[in-house]
Amino acid sequence: MSPPSVRLLTKITRPHVYDAWICLDLLETHRSLEPYYGWSTSYSITSILLQLQSFLLGREESDVESEMLWLKPSLIEKAIDNSRTFVCSCGHDISKNIVNPRGEDWPDLVPEGSKSKKVNKAPKSNKQNAKPSQRKVKAKFTLHVLPNEVLLHIFEYLDVVELNRVSKVSIKFQSTSNSPMLRYSNEMQCFHSKISFKEDMLGVGINMEYTPMKILQSITTPMDLVSKSAYQQGLRQGVWKEKFKYWIPIYINKFHADTMVKDEFEKAVQRCYDSENISNRRSHIATLSVDILCKLMSSMVVEIMKGRVHASLKALEYYCHFHRLLIHVVLKYEGLQEQIDNKIKQFLSDESSRLKSAVPNLGEFLPLLSVSNYEWFDVKHVVIQESLDRNAMWIYKKHRYSATLEDKWKCYRVGSRLMMFHAYFLTKVVPPGKPLDEIARAYDIRYGRPTNKMQNDMQNNMFYIQSIDTYEEYLAYLSLTVRDVRQLLMLSTDNMFRKKYLVIPGRTHRPSGVQHVQIRSTTSSSNDDKVRMCMERRTRARTHQVKVTNKEREEKTKRNYNRFDVLANVTD
Repeated sequence: MSPPSVRLLTKITRPHVYDAWICLDLLETHRSLEPYYGWSTSYSITSILLQLQSFLLGREESDVESEMLWLKPSLIEKAIDNSRTFVCSCGHDISKNIVNPRGEDWPDLVPEGSKSKKVNKAPKSNKQNAKPSQRKVKAKFTLHVLPNEVLLHIFEYLDVVELNRVSKVSIKFQSTSNSPMLRYSNEMQCFHSKISFKEDMLGVGINMEYTPMKILQSITTPMDLVSKSAYQQGLRQGVWKEKFKYWIPIYINKFHADTMVKDEFEKAVQRCYDSENISNRRSHIATLSVDILCKLMSSMVVEIMKGRVHASLKALEYYCHFHRLLIHVVLKYEGLQEQIDNKIKQFLSDESSRLKSAVPNLGEFLPLLSVSNYEWFDVKHVVIQESLDRNAMWIYKKHRYSATLEDKWKCYRVGSRLMMFHAYFLTKVVPPGKPLDEIARAYDIRYGRPTNKMQNDMQNNMFYIQSIDTYEEYLAYLSLTVRDVRQLLMLSTDNMFRKKYLVIPGRTHRPSGVQHVQIRSTTSSSNDDKVRMCMERRTRARTHQVKVTNKEREEKTKRNYNRFDVLANVTD
């Protein structure tokens, strides 16, 4: 869809206006492929007119010479008067309320206003036997007894102008019309076609990145609502030009799911995998659906923590939309929740079930807790230990001889923030022990969004997590003591070699899914052996338990704190 063509028919003395042509980025197409520039199909007629009004009648401080001329009120008033008195050759005359060209079914343009006049033409009657007038019946005013849910459902069919008029009827109508539920309902529409969720199926565009081995690595989304019809017509970019290749529906509420979504989500997921010819790698559509949603949720948090996506309310709302869709998939397929519980149980009880070959990405594993019968505190220490074991390889590669506490934190910053977000989401947004159907109903009332308070709390918590830049703050956030972390760190070095997350010369066995790291020396190969022997001696020394008092142990921990050279990351 191309931008509208705008031509000035009256003179306007203003910078960037040349005769009848307006030099405005909004109306240009040559930069439409650049993000945040040029024309976008998300613009409505109202938004275009508002921006034109602001552009033509507003001040522009960057052009001082032209501004001195244009800021004169007389020139502004003259330009407005010229537009009001302009008469076109086609017959268009706004002063006489004549609009041309016009559609055949358009009503006459009537200016807004009101007139009143007293009329008293009723004949007087002096007869004494005149019939008495009917008894005045008092209005019952029973509208106030209607539940808010009913009023909200009725008000959803009103446009903005009608809703504004209804709000003036009573205080109850005013409070109901100002409800955020109505705002949410009006916002649930395709940005391109302006079709609401009641008229068509709404979803989001996604991009899927694969490894050379055709393994789904990450998923990103522009976070813009796109209707199914718009996608089928060829729409492949979001509001700000973010490209996407695939499309999946989202779960707005039960009405939208029952009438629109049905099995479309599973079909969309299957199409995503079929397009890469890897559908035979998975056996069941339920597993595909859970896999793609967990990757999408994890990728969103990683993008926010890396600073690529702002921690806006919109981003957090879409995270909750995907969480609601994950709940829908789990409740839809019988036995799926039990399968997820078994996977978490094996993760906790069997070390081989939490290796990288079994769980490639811990960030994609943690969302499963939100739809299981397990809580964050059930897996807290095990997940942290596993993440420390995995991150040990990267610490060793970057800081082979020594690592300060600051060096460790730099390697662990994004992973730790990802861990803190999941800890908050699994304890505050998804209360432990609350049934999934209750969480689903709470989402559906607000069209898949959390409450206003929950949104603000999530955003404030996200900002706080991003501000955490020390290891001590991270420990305090997860309620970990120095002693807990000391034990985890001492074990991580041993686990790094034992699990073959780091393979050095002389160690040939390497399990599937583990990267082989060849340690090279800048001088000679004998130095590699010395480094390996030194590393092993330090590991044995740390694992040796010394019988000292609690006070002495704490003092020793503080002295050796900066010598720990292994921290972890949630993801590789």
